[in-house]
Amino acid sequence: MRAKTQRADKVKIKKIRWLWYNRLPEGKFGLIGGDPGTCKTFLTLYIIAILTQGKHWPDCKNTNKACKALILSAEDDAEDTIVPRLIAAGAKLSNIRILTGVKDNTKDDWFNLQKHIPVLEDILKKTPSLKIIVIDPLNAYLGGGDSHKDSDVRGILGPLIKLASKYNVTVLSVMHLNKSQKNAPMYRFIGGIGFMAAARFSWLVERDRDNPEWLYFAPMKTNLSVSPTTMRFTISKGCVTFDKEEYRLTGSDLLCADKKIRKVDDAVLWLKDILSDGPKSFWTIQKKNKDRKNKRFTKGTIDRAKITLKIRPYKESKQHGQWVWALNT
Repeated sequence: MRAKTQRADKVKIKKIRWLWYNRLPEGKFGLIGGDPGTCKTFLTLYIIAILTQGKHWPDCKNTNKACKALILSAEDDAEDTIVPRLIAAGAKLSNIRILTGVKDNTKDDWFNLQKHIPVLEDILKKTPSLKIIVIDPLNAYLGGGDSHKDSDVRGILGPLIKLASKYNVTVLSVMHLNKSQKNAPMYRFIGGIGFMAAARFSWLVERDRDNPEWLYFAPMKTNLSVSPTTMRFTISKGCVTFDKEEYRLTGSDLLCADKKIRKVDDAVLWLKDILSDGPKSFWTIQKKNKDRKNKRFTKGTIDRAKITLKIRPYKESKQHGQWVWALNT
């Protein structure tokens, strides 16, 4: 037995490429988590719809060439849930495959990541234009491994991660949150911290407490992204619609909301007082916040206050004007 090493100066550098800029990197394994009923599946099917059509994303104009997608779903039926939602999202159905199981000789088997990685690789070999795999939920496909043991988790996910890199396919895995409010946000995803450690990106879907019809799509862990923003979306007639605004909130901010309610309430009163006599430039608001010195509000807290007050920023002029905030009257 001997060690395998590689000289650093012989490594061929490659750039990070994106399916969705700053949100979904190509060839990587990642997570999207949230409580039941937070429309995680709606969101993943919306992502598939955009990719299979080759359309642009709601926050940027970059587009990808229309590609193919693979869905592993343990909780929803294709006939009455998955396909109708794909149709509502405008997905190109002929570009989508739904994995329903594995045929082992004459016996049908449930796909699991410990036994059937070769099956997945066979699909990727035959479908070079396949660029995203959605696994919903991930825990249903672990094959009996102990999800609370980091060594087990890494043993199960390791071959999947290598496969994603080898075939440059993004693996987006859905997970639920555990019920423990005492855990740090990173530990709220069901199972051990091993899942979060293995993921190169992870996102949280959380309902807006002030406007429950809206949901946040917020970064939890972003090893490869540069300060990605949070977006809000709602579901209307089975379709995902994103708000045009972006917010400086993180998934941790949202999961720790109970601890921060008082701070947000204070920020609401403070912001309302500033704007009570008329609109103010964002520069002025920032300066007033800096003047609070040790009592400054974070960007996330101010964003929450802005959302609560339903403030819609606008520019004084289209080209060079400052952003202005005003109360929604």
